[in-house]
Amino acid sequence: MWWAIVTLTTLGYGDVVPVTTGGKVFGGLIGLLGIGMIALPAAIMASGFADNIHARQRRFDRYAQRFLEDGVLDERERWHLEELRKELGIDSEEALQHLREIVEEAKESPPATCPHCGKPVR
Repeated sequence: MWWAIVTLTTLGYGDVVPVTTGGKVFGGLIGLLGIGMIALPAAIMASGFADNIHARQRRFDRYAQRFLEDGVLDERERWHLEELRKELGIDSEEALQHLREIVEEAKESPPATCPHCGKPVR
């Protein structure tokens, strides 16, 4: 068990290692406690950061889809998307890629309403 903990925590590869069973147990517990105090919170924070970035991208995508419902992105809508992009901290290349994907999806699926008269398309 000591060697498994030493390998996991990279402890004990120096000149000083515990010799007694009690020392190995204590060293192993301290090593695992150190991992629990550093690695676990770091993973939780990284997961929260990734969720936040995805939420920002989804928000940008929702606005872009709403603006592109009529098939045209006018100057006011472009300006609003640019302001939203800056507010959300999304890179311009990434935002452009998202817009391209939304346009491609819109081309593949027929519109629910006619862009000219607004009547439902069957």
